[in-house]
Amino acid sequence: MIPEVDYFSPATLKITQLTAAELSAALNGFIAREGTYTSLRGLRNAIYATFHTAEDEMNKWLDAVRNVLRTHFGARYSH
Repeated sequence: MIPEVDYFSPATLKITQLTAAELSAALNGFIAREGTYTSLRGLRNAIYATFHTAEDEMNKWLDAVRNVLRTHFGARYSH
């Protein structure tokens, strides 16, 4: 005799069923971590913008003083 198997039972499918409370707790944890990630990403973008603004200003200054530096350090000072 062939045993009857429930092919759609959680044990057969190897899945974990969550209660509403377990799902709610997991979802709330995810939402909190997503908020932290979003705020840190915003901070990183602000730091990136500040750095590149300063870098652009430094490059403008270097373009302006390049010939003066070249006479003092030689033609290959920046290589």
